[in-house]
Amino acid sequence: MSTMLFWRGIGGIIPTLNIELVIAKALALRGMNVCVILCDGVLSGCMLRTVLDRQTISQWPDRCSQCYRSGIKVIKAMGLPYRCMSEWIDSEKIAEFRVLADKTEIADISSAYHHNLPIGEYALSSTGRYFKGIIPKNEDYNRVLREYYYSSLISSESAKRIIEDIKPSRMFIQHTIYVDWAPAFDFCLNKSVPVTCWKRGFLKNHLYLKTSSLNSNQQYIYNAAAPEYHVNSDNPLNVEEDKRLKVYIDEMMDGSRTSQRFSTASVKKTSEKLVQQLKLPKDKPVWCIFTHLNWDALFTPMVSPNLFNDPTRWVIETIKIIINITDVTWIIKIHPSETYFQTAYGIQQAISDNFSSLPSHIRIIPSNSGINTYGLFPFLNGGVTIRGTVGLEMPIRGLPVIIDSKAFYSGKGFTCDSHSDERYFELLKQASSIQPLSHRQVQSARRIAYEYFIKKQIPLAEFISKEGAQVRVRSTDDLKPGRSKI
Repeated sequence: MSTMLFWRGIGGIIPTLNIELVIAKALALRGMNVCVILCDGVLSGCMLRTVLDRQTISQWPDRCSQCYRSGIKVIKAMGLPYRCMSEWIDSEKIAEFRVLADKTEIADISSAYHHNLPIGEYALSSTGRYFKGIIPKNEDYNRVLREYYYSSLISSESAKRIIEDIKPSRMFIQHTIYVDWAPAFDFCLNKSVPVTCWKRGFLKNHLYLKTSSLNSNQQYIYNAAAPEYHVNSDNPLNVEEDKRLKVYIDEMMDGSRTSQRFSTASVKKTSEKLVQQLKLPKDKPVWCIFTHLNWDALFTPMVSPNLFNDPTRWVIETIKIIINITDVTWIIKIHPSETYFQTAYGIQQAISDNFSSLPSHIRIIPSNSGINTYGLFPFLNGGVTIRGTVGLEMPIRGLPVIIDSKAFYSGKGFTCDSHSDERYFELLKQASSIQPLSHRQVQSARRIAYEYFIKKQIPLAEFISKEGAQVRVRSTDDLKPGRSKI
């Protein structure tokens, strides 16, 4: 019988591990062979390392044994089979990779390949995440990049040997980038093994799932979690669908069920705060630029090309244009995740470094403001984003949005799409004259929103409980066939 691999690029991150084990146990109870593959410390560099830890590279392995043991404990409690990455890579190969990583020229790492996998790109994305926005071009940077290159070599070698040995029929994986996951993901696709990826939903204990294959137009789940068929206003929501979407929107606005832990302020408090702080003029339209986390690999060319290559450059170039667009009041809302995830050098700091002052028609809402994004909408005439979900959340309220053309909801007729930087700048200059969306456009946006926010979010809440900081799996009896529609 064929096997489904559950690839754990990191060992014992219990909340995400439990989510995967719920799926694995449910499949095992239905007769499928499953096997969890986890790191047992063989990867020196992984997504758990950050510059904020203030550890030397020699100290990185210190937490590996505890991470591995905690993962094994949970897997054994679920009664699931597991294997470790180090079983497929010997000490001689590890020594060979260490020499290669130490000798390779820094300038050559980004273009490095191993087993036809772009391991240099994996190393670069992981290094960017490690520094959380700071990319120092010095020896510290070089040492970290080499270490992630070394781990990328090990990860790709292990992935090749494991997949060729076990010959899985499918893989289930949390992520598709960084050295922890990308080699296994890409190698499976190269071998025509479908990979089902998951990411957290917007509601607590909800997931998005996406199966990728060589024939997928978009491989990476962060670009491909949306509906895969054209939706237009000829297919409006029925009464029940419209009601479900309204309930979802209401819950997200009051924060009662959101999984976005950094977005907790109520809409009412936000509105009162905005009235006092921003003092928005009533004689000009107000547009908001919603920034992104600048070290998120989602915005790297490896995942999806953007007009300006990275979110920081996008914001800087945008400000250079809107400084001269005075017939609009511009709000720049710094993403709250800059504070929540302790960004070392974020877009807020980049703005300060690039502009000594900003004119009065440009206002900044800091990352730590506590402002609820939904509370902004009543004050706005439009928004700007690369491809954030706000570009879908605003149109369902009739508000136009200027976006990068790579957004999953672009090309549906309700967004102002930018296919070039020239077109993007032109749309910014036209902002004051862009009209609210038509009824037909709003209906199209609502259909996409329903498909994305309601139909594609899979609830696991009945199987997982949270006790303080601990996330646990409820009784595995709940996972047996016939117990739940989920």
